Amino acid sequence: MNRLFSVLFFLTLFLLPLKSVYPQTAVPYSPTTHSASYAYRSLSPYYVQQENESSCSLATITMIVNALLSQTVTNFTPQTQKEVLERSHDRTWTKAVARGGPGITLNQCASILKKVLRAYGLHVPRVDVRHVSHPHPSKGLLHKALHLLASKKRLRCLLIANFDQSILIPIGTPVGHFSPLGDYNISSRHVLVMDVDREWTGPYWVKRSRLLRSLHTVDTDSRIYRGYLAIWIGKRELTKAEYTSPATPQCCGIYPQDPIPSSTVPSHRCAAKDIAFHS
Repeated sequence: MNRLFSVLFFLTLFLLPLKSVYPQTAVPYSPTTHSASYAYRSLSPYYVQQENESSCSLATITMIVNALLSQTVTNFTPQTQKEVLERSHDRTWTKAVARGGPGITLNQCASILKKVLRAYGLHVPRVDVRHVSHPHPSKGLLHKALHLLASKKRLRCLLIANFDQSILIPIGTPVGHFSPLGDYNISSRHVLVMDVDREWTGPYWVKRSRLLRSLHTVDTDSRIYRGYLAIWIGKRELTKAEYTSPATPQCCGIYPQDPIPSSTVPSHRCAAKDIAFHS
């Protein structure tokens, strides 16, 4: 009994500082506080945790592949991170995401993503890579991509962020990281980060300005600014009927283990002209 009280005491000492710091930078996601976008509903059933400190790019690309396959292949088998890595036939990436590996840069991630999509027979209209070299970029590609990400009716765009994780959550040491973005609250300008470092956190909202700060950081290996990948699906215009103006996200106090059950995956699929699949 004394040992149990000792463990609880030290856990309390450890968790209290996190609780006091965390809400200043990010708000945990709760399905009850926001009407989820189509992108989030497509990604959430395949939300995985990175297998080690170097494999965030692998977990992220695995989520993207499964989300796209779910839109084009009936009764497909979700791909594991191991299967995606093997399908890439990329020795450099395999070494980079192994435990203790150096990871990859944004440009490498763009090249590998295209390679993996081809390997699975997935053909999207375009994949753009953008380095955020200015902390306050003018309205442009990211602004448009975030609005498309907010679509409630169909999958219009998927985004992969390459950011300094320490700016979004209090981990202390600056570290480059990859994760998909799952949603955008147009009215409050919050972005939903589906962080694959799930041992530390779950999906969370951050202000768009803070996300931009985390993107506007220099990769220590490439000496180039980090940024994002925009995976375009269909037309690049969003009609007002495709999104609502939800309330500002509220802190729910906990992280849901499964943000949205797989049963809520959209039953209708994208048109073949938007995402082509060739077996």
